[in-house]
Amino acid sequence: MPYKDPAKASARNRERQREKYASDPEKYRARQRASTQRWKAKDPERWKARTAAATLRWRTKYPERQKEIARAWRERNPGYCAQYRAKNRERHCRKARENKHGSIQRYPAPEKCERCAVVMADTPKGPQFDHDHETGFHRGWLCNACNNGIARLDDTIYGLRQALAYLEKAEAAWRASILS
Repeated sequence: MPYKDPAKASARNRERQREKYASDPEKYRARQRASTQRWKAKDPERWKARTAAATLRWRTKYPERQKEIARAWRERNPGYCAQYRAKNRERHCRKARENKHGSIQRYPAPEKCERCAVVMADTPKGPQFDHDHETGFHRGWLCNACNNGIARLDDTIYGLRQALAYLEKAEAAWRASILS
C-alpha cells in the first residue's frame, strides 16, 4: 500500500535505493548510468537545462570550493588560459568590460561621434566606449581621436582647463608678436 505521507514515501524510496546499492554497487551504478544516458538521449535540451541549473545551484552554494577547483585547474593547465585569451581576445575584452561597466547594449552607439560629429563608420577603430575610470559611469561614444585626446588630459576638467590656458597663452603670445 502506498504511503499517504509524501515524506515517508521518499524516505522509503531512498532506503530501497540504498539496499540495491549495498547488494551490488557495480550493477547499481551501471543501471543508473544507462538510465541517465537514455534520459539524456531522449531529451537533450531538458538535460542541458537541468545540468546548467544544478551547476549554478552548486556554484552559488559553494563559491569558495568553486574558486579552489578553478584555481587548481589553472595550475594544472598553465598555458591553456593564455592561449584561450589570445585566441578569444576580443570576446575576453568585451566580457571584462561588461563585468566592469554592465552590458554595452544598454548604450547603443550613435552614427556619429558625440564630440566632433565624425561618422563612426569612417573611423578605423569604430566607436569608443567613453567612461569615467573611477566610477565606471558611461559618458558617451567617441571616435578614437577624441577618446585618446580626453584620456591624455587625464579625463578631468582640470586637465582640460590647463590645456585651454596653455592654448590661450600661446595665442596671446602669437597675437602680441604679430602686432609688435
